[in-house]
Amino acid sequence: VLGVFGVLCKIGNSYVADPTIEEETCGAGCIVVSVMPKGNVTAVLKKGAGSFMPDTLNEIIMVIAIVYF
Repeated sequence: VLGVFGVLCKIGNSYVADPTIEEETCGAGCIVVSVMPKGNVTAVLKKGAGSFMPDTLNEIIMVIAIVYF
């Protein structure tokens, strides 16, 4: 059973899934999350110069897990 990688970029108060290069440059940063089918998170990578509060990071992980499974 294979997992998936999901990418969310935060732009303002919204999230963009699988952002383009232009969207990534507008955002605070992107989070790449690897999620297995049962919802287990196996990897998290932050891209970009911005930072994320822990609550925002948890929200992004949950959104990716819900969207892809």
